Amino acid sequence: MRSLPFLDEFKQEARGAVFTKEQAMQISLRLLSKELQSPDNTDEEKAVLQKAIEYFSVRYLDETQTETDAMLDAFNVARLSTDDIADGLKAVLFDAE
Repeated sequence: MRSLPFLDEFKQEARGAVFTKEQAMQISLRLLSKELQSPDNTDEEKAVLQKAIEYFSVRYLDETQTETDAMLDAFNVARLSTDDIADGLKAVLFDAE
């Protein structure tokens, strides 16, 4: 897959930022959608991006499922980094290919 300019821009602009799981999910899906809408995509890239949007879930961002994790989620504690989001997007794109 080609480079992802919207993801690259996000990594620059949001460097050091921390997000809640809900925010990270919304940002991830929005970034995938923006990449999908790029006129530079080939048909194959469009298919991979569409599949990635369908596959994407919170497990790509955080697989932790402990009582402490649930408590932190209940209080909307922001703890996912820009890198966590970028890594999650790369993982779902890999799975979609």
